[in-house]
Amino acid sequence: LGGDQKALVTLDCDRDARTDLVIAQNSGVVALYRGQVAERPLCVRLRGKHGNPTGVGAVVTLRSADGVSQSRRITAGSGYLSQSAPCAFFASVSKGAMLRVQWPDGHVTERAIGENDRIVEVAR
Repeated sequence: LGGDQKALVTLDCDRDARTDLVIAQNSGVVALYRGQVAERPLCVRLRGKHGNPTGVGAVVTLRSADGVSQSRRITAGSGYLSQSAPCAFFASVSKGAMLRVQWPDGHVTERAIGENDRIVEVAR
């Protein structure tokens, strides 16, 4: 992609739990790149309380059965005049994985990830 890129956001355009990329260019076209490589992707969406419905500031941690963990922080801004989707994307989830959400107020929510889970919503 040539040109002067001004923004890149991550989201899930086709609801397959894979991370898609949208790139905006200065005086150019917007490009969409669809994620295709994840074997067992997971998209975690948070449903927070009044005043913070998307859980901005929460840390989402995915821990595999062998103890390896990955973490993502939910943010409200990600680039020049742009914002990524308020989701935590994980490229691969192993069987027996556990999800842990530490909310901005300190509350912790934990749950197991099912074998067929691809898009998960966690409520505070």
